[in-house]
Amino acid sequence: MDHKQEIKNILFNNPQHYLMADGGEGMEFISTLISKYSTKYWKNESLITDKNRSHVKLPWFYTILSNMITYDSSIPKMIDDFHNLLIEHTAYANKDGSEWHTPEDIDICINNVKTFYNTIDKPPLIKTHFSNSDYFTKENTFFIYPDEYKWFQYKWHMWYIKVWNGELNSADFDWVFHTRKTMFLLQGKSCSAYDRLLKLVKDNKMEDMLEGYIAYLDLADPDIDLEGYLDIPMSELYRRAVLDLPKKYNRWVGNLKSMNTFDKVNVIEYSKVFKKGYLEDMFEISSDNFNDEMSKWHNKNLSVMEKFNLNTQPYSL
Repeated sequence: MDHKQEIKNILFNNPQHYLMADGGEGMEFISTLISKYSTKYWKNESLITDKNRSHVKLPWFYTILSNMITYDSSIPKMIDDFHNLLIEHTAYANKDGSEWHTPEDIDICINNVKTFYNTIDKPPLIKTHFSNSDYFTKENTFFIYPDEYKWFQYKWHMWYIKVWNGELNSADFDWVFHTRKTMFLLQGKSCSAYDRLLKLVKDNKMEDMLEGYIAYLDLADPDIDLEGYLDIPMSELYRRAVLDLPKKYNRWVGNLKSMNTFDKVNVIEYSKVFKKGYLEDMFEISSDNFNDEMSKWHNKNLSVMEKFNLNTQPYSL
């Protein structure tokens, strides 16, 4: 059986649900917590870092699927793109052999998912970044939507803290550059800034850097002048990134409406996720501990924000 057919079989012949978000909303933590208390799902595991960032332990197949942000609705195109990403990413996998990121070729990657489904007795709840593919429906997908601007701002702050300020060593550079560049190519965008920044890093034999210098290129002009770029404080880059955040929010909401996202999948309104009973009713959760853990996670997010000199007042519950 060819790889594309095996991918189809995994995605369509196994029960699986998705918790989808744009990024920064805490979907890894929330999906793990739901699986912990819901009667509907297999109980997942996660690792939480000092910046309150969660890393979910799932077959790497789903790590790659999660990173495939696409605005095309075609399922065949999604399968083709995913197949290509599996080949690309398994070839570039980190060789650190860690429990959370093990190098796999495409056959091992696919076989590990098959083994995974032979060992669980309930569907997994899988976090994934936004996709407009028709594969994601009300039958299998819950979309976390910051329905008020302040929660859009909140998730941007958390993205800045947890991703932009993530420290990369030289062994990580190729991998992070590659994954971001691959996604830009998939969306038909220019990657010239990534290529020039990677050359700059290599030419200067840099041993470490913050991921934000790479992430900012997602928002910057492809022809951005990189002279002195790595000397700019991360806080200043973020200040530039959020200058037109209200416009970004309105444009993003407009894109979601044009793609009929709100009709295609189940919508979770972010303004309600910390209210007791909202997620509990949606995911068949009866324990009071669920909301307690959600509140503790949120309060820790606020504490981390304060360390980065960000205003937390709008997000107080």
